[in-house]
Amino acid sequence: MRFDPSRLLLLLSILLSSVFTAGAQVYLGEDDDDLEEDPPAAVVLEDFFGDEADDELTKVEPDTNVVVVPDTLVIDTTIDVSDLMLPRWFIATPIVFTHFEKLDSVAPFSRTFSGNPALSWAERGVSARRYLQETRQRFFVRYPELVRYNLADLPDPPKQYVAYADPEHARIVVEEITVSPAPGDTELSVDTRRKHWIESFNGSAQFAQAYNSANWYQGGNSNVNLRIEGVYNFKLNTAYHPNIMFENTILYRLSLNSAPNDTLRNYNISEDLFQVNSKFGFKAFKNWYYTITLQAKTQFLQNYAANSNNLKAAFLSPGELNLGVGMTYNFTNKPKTVNLGLSVSPFSYNLKSCLSRKMNETALGIKEGHRTVSQYGSNIEAKFSWQIAYNISYSSRFYLFTDYSYVQGDWEHTINFSINRFLSTRVFTHLRYDSSRNSDTAWKCWQMKELLTFGFSYTFATV
Repeated sequence: MRFDPSRLLLLLSILLSSVFTAGAQVYLGEDDDDLEEDPPAAVVLEDFFGDEADDELTKVEPDTNVVVVPDTLVIDTTIDVSDLMLPRWFIATPIVFTHFEKLDSVAPFSRTFSGNPALSWAERGVSARRYLQETRQRFFVRYPELVRYNLADLPDPPKQYVAYADPEHARIVVEEITVSPAPGDTELSVDTRRKHWIESFNGSAQFAQAYNSANWYQGGNSNVNLRIEGVYNFKLNTAYHPNIMFENTILYRLSLNSAPNDTLRNYNISEDLFQVNSKFGFKAFKNWYYTITLQAKTQFLQNYAANSNNLKAAFLSPGELNLGVGMTYNFTNKPKTVNLGLSVSPFSYNLKSCLSRKMNETALGIKEGHRTVSQYGSNIEAKFSWQIAYNISYSSRFYLFTDYSYVQGDWEHTINFSINRFLSTRVFTHLRYDSSRNSDTAWKCWQMKELLTFGFSYTFATV
């Protein structure tokens, strides 16, 4: 019996056409019992050739059947196909989209060959592959909801960029946003718990040039010194507690300077301040709250007058505690660059102390032989902060207490220039008035402190 290649070619075409038809059924997600007469793949073929296609294209003789060979059969093990309604006889893995080729420049499928019998097998294979590519592409376009994609082989997404200012080099930096895919077995843990407290801390250690008036209430001289400061703020988050105000600030400042004119000591303390401020209240209306305010301050180290052993300040000498009942107003603009806080306490209690017996308590407004004095009156406190630029900020604090027989007030100004994340320059002025300490200098009841500092600074916040 003579071997006929055309019969073998016909057999292969029938087998491979069955495989392609099964793959089209997988896209449909239908069982073989419920498969419609014309699946979407058949509709694509009709649209491609048209209803009035040439008989030579639609009616092919058995010995000239086109062999349809799928160009890519990709087994994607990452796709879960357990929920697909596969035919009972289908055991293969669904074909997924892996690449895209533009076929606009390719001539439509044609059975016009060169006529050379030696090249007919190659021409048929090329035509069949082109026909299959066009059919698959039209199927992808017409029925995208039935196509599964392998994300690793999809075209690259558009690139995204971010621009930010680099103040250190005075330039605008544009960087591409790169997203590294997380490993499949990595579980991302995101803390979605509510933050009931908002915290911030600023610490600095800076060299400073300072000016003190001769009658500054804590002593000290004009000098070049080292200044250490730490400010910790924590408050209740009003986003979750809109009707309650609870704000707290803990501050400590220490300024040390050499004392070449002091024959008894090698250094002098120009400032040693530990201060706690607290507000607690309930919302009254709009930005107003009924509040109770607390302010306590003292110093930790002993400070002496130059060239003498006369103690000028020590722990709780002087010490002050103030409690007030009143109302507080808070305002923050939408960009959150300006913040204003005003507290008015018509009923206020102030306690002064001088626990050290080495000090003259009368210099602090306390009667001779007493360690404390209680005063009743009113106080007012105003705070203002302004973020002028991304690296320049201004803040001010005004505080006034009176028992209607004497007046004590503080007015502080701070301008901060951030050079980078760890370096900053700061200008600080503190004007103080105390009518109970009338000195014989030109300043009388006024006192003045000025600081120009440069050095290390660090800030962190929870938001």
